[in-house]
Amino acid sequence: MKNIAGYTLLIVALVFLAGCIGSPSSQQTVVEIAENSSQVKVETAAPVSYTNKLYALEKPANWEVEENQAFTYFKTSAEEDSNNFQENVVVHILPITSGQTLIGFFQDSITELMTTGTNFTVVEHSEASFGDIPAYKIIYLEGEQSMQKKYLQVFAVKGNNGYVVTYTAPPETFDNYLPEAESIIDSYDVK
Repeated sequence: MKNIAGYTLLIVALVFLAGCIGSPSSQQTVVEIAENSSQVKVETAAPVSYTNKLYALEKPANWEVEENQAFTYFKTSAEEDSNNFQENVVVHILPITSGQTLIGFFQDSITELMTTGTNFTVVEHSEASFGDIPAYKIIYLEGEQSMQKKYLQVFAVKGNNGYVVTYTAPPETFDNYLPEAESIIDSYDVK
């Protein structure tokens, strides 16, 4: 059963990486770059509700939604800079072994990331929640220096499902969209 969980997490990681690069959007975001600074100020419209049969959340109105069988991607509007990466929040729900605890699910997931990721480095980790459901949060870096990404992942367990919500961005733009990503994650409501 551990192999199934390992393969599932490997597929999750590969899909995150494959789905992270997006095409430009017709929606518009106001982007301001402060003089002599790498910080970008991003202004977005008010949040809108997104609901499906498993969960509900609030997303910025100018973020795109892309659904497939395994994941739902919430992507920023394409930036006008040259990083060629569309920052995103990905929601993945996967079946877990009956009786698996949150800490077991979290530890198995991190072990898989450490085993399969290149230059996996934990930045921080803490307890979190999805509404009234206990969760664990981790922020980490992964990848070769030129292609490195920074991730914020939140893990939760309810019933026989494991929930993983991941915000992904290059390290240099991670903080720019972090408030919006955290807002999406904070609004996540498991049904």
